[in-house]
Amino acid sequence: MFAVQDRILTFGVSQSSQESPIEELKEQSVQYENSKPSKTVIVGVGPAGLATAIMLARRGWSNITIFDKLPRPPLSGSQEWGDPERSYNIGLDIKGQNALKTLEVWDRVEQHCADVKGRMDWIPGSKNPQRVDFIQKFGYSIKVIQRDCLAGCLLEEIQDKYADKISVHYNVECQQVQWSKNGHARLTMLDKTSIETPFLVGADGANSAVRSNLVESSKFDHGEEVEYVKYEDDNERVYKTISLEIPENFRDDLDYSAVCLDDIIIDALPLKGRRAIAVVLFRPNNQKILQAKTGKEVHDLFASYFPMFLPFLTAESCDAFARKPVHKLPTFQHCGPVIHRSNTTVMLGDAIHTVKPFFGFGINTALDDIFWLDRCLDSPTLRQSLVRFSEKRGHEAVAIVEISRALDRPGLTGLCNFFLPMLLDKLFEDLLPGVFAPNLLTYLRAPGVR
Repeated sequence: MFAVQDRILTFGVSQSSQESPIEELKEQSVQYENSKPSKTVIVGVGPAGLATAIMLARRGWSNITIFDKLPRPPLSGSQEWGDPERSYNIGLDIKGQNALKTLEVWDRVEQHCADVKGRMDWIPGSKNPQRVDFIQKFGYSIKVIQRDCLAGCLLEEIQDKYADKISVHYNVECQQVQWSKNGHARLTMLDKTSIETPFLVGADGANSAVRSNLVESSKFDHGEEVEYVKYEDDNERVYKTISLEIPENFRDDLDYSAVCLDDIIIDALPLKGRRAIAVVLFRPNNQKILQAKTGKEVHDLFASYFPMFLPFLTAESCDAFARKPVHKLPTFQHCGPVIHRSNTTVMLGDAIHTVKPFFGFGINTALDDIFWLDRCLDSPTLRQSLVRFSEKRGHEAVAIVEISRALDRPGLTGLCNFFLPMLLDKLFEDLLPGVFAPNLLTYLRAPGVR
């Protein structure tokens, strides 16, 4: 057991004498120019929250506390990794990789990543799969890791290097945030205990409590209003995951995907050890998938829709898929262009830009937020730092959601906005690479594009 875990297990947020109260600061102390807050609270212990804490600790900040409503994930070396019931795979592009390198945690993370050098796509009507070489296309390989394994790596980094500056507390849900006259944020937890902090970071994901309270409170402040937009999902898909074993005659460094005419998509990202976790996306009313209640019925389903994946299946994976519940994808939503409050609060990650995980924008954009927050904190004052961060990332949060949503249009609109342009871009780029630029998704993944 390590120190952070011991602290997690014994921690209780309260106002009792067991916890030192936060000293009241005078109103002018909120104007702490060129100084660090006496205390920082981060809501959200996903990769974004943990990486933010590491970034702040590396800048010399201390007394950093992170809260999350979920249980602690297993450590990065746990035997639980590879189980699709545990977590899902994420692909780290060059922005995500560089952000983790800047935090000097990449060596720890990379040893748990699969090195994915390309894609193999089966498209309806095509006899042979299409191949994409990531090295040639992007100039680098995608590193794939389970989301909670990444969180486990960051947690280990904290306990090894920053345990004196960062405390991490699980099973503590933030329900309400209020801002006092002196600018401090007071967080009320689900168990009605509360804690006050001069500086708050909202990294609590798509259903952010920090965001909902900040949006509401900003309506009555004299400062700029924090705008929030949540789009109706007019192209709804749901998903189930399935564990796969990559056959010996298939490469273990490729992302395998296929689309069938019944509007079902499968995308299998590899893990280390010739394993993969596939996401099967389908419409909520697809009865053929919903009614596959046994392993044999799942096997028959794949034989009908995705026969190319039959060598990847095992009896156990088919049985597990049949039992697995259906999950919903997140809905497109964003905040911006203002994503902060004075010099006391800032938001990042899915709290400001929630997208469907089709195009690799989610985790990589969140890590890029931290990259830029780190640089913005070089400003002379904390207030100027947060204004600069809003100016840099607020508009981009809106843009990345609107771009992702435009690529996810239903029916003929989706065909015209996404699939047809992508096919034409690929055709023209292959024919005349010196004349035609790569498509939008390739451009957004390119090194140096931020």
